[in-house]
Amino acid sequence: MTQETMEDSTLPMDKKMTIDSSTEDFPEDSAENELETMKKTVSKLQAELDEARNGLLLARADFDNTRKRMERDKQEAIKYGLERLFKDLLPSLDVLDKALENSPTEEAAKAYVQGFDMIRNQFYEALEKHGLAKIEASGQSFDPDFHQAIQRVESTEVTSDTVKDVFMTGFSFNGRVIRPAMVSVFVPSGE
Repeated sequence: MTQETMEDSTLPMDKKMTIDSSTEDFPEDSAENELETMKKTVSKLQAELDEARNGLLLARADFDNTRKRMERDKQEAIKYGLERLFKDLLPSLDVLDKALENSPTEEAAKAYVQGFDMIRNQFYEALEKHGLAKIEASGQSFDPDFHQAIQRVESTEVTSDTVKDVFMTGFSFNGRVIRPAMVSVFVPSGE
């Protein structure tokens, strides 16, 4: 226990006060302060840990989403990778179809046309094996998702828009239209 001497300016110089500055009360205050400081530190560290954990969970979720998106893009690239090739080949098939429609009547020419017909059929079979399909149009109900109308003809024979003639065959690739069929359409007359 230590004692300190304190001077009171209102007291004469010869009267001095003695104050007991024992530290018996301070250890409790000091321990409470230290405990409070530790609690604050623990709370702060817990908050930082929670923030880091949330950041990790978000990063993991983002990584999983990116991985899934990349896998989906890869599968789409595999599934539709030949689409440009098919689009480039379709005009050749159109010309071949037109040539076969206008076949000559002579016997030698008929054999020639039969050869071209076999080539065309093999061509279509190979393309179909890889997911290319003709869009059926003639006589079907008009569907703007699969048909492109280039001519409208009024008719009393139909009650709804119906494909009349097919000018160019349409194609889909793995269910996706890569070229709609170009058609003329019978529309109900306005009688």
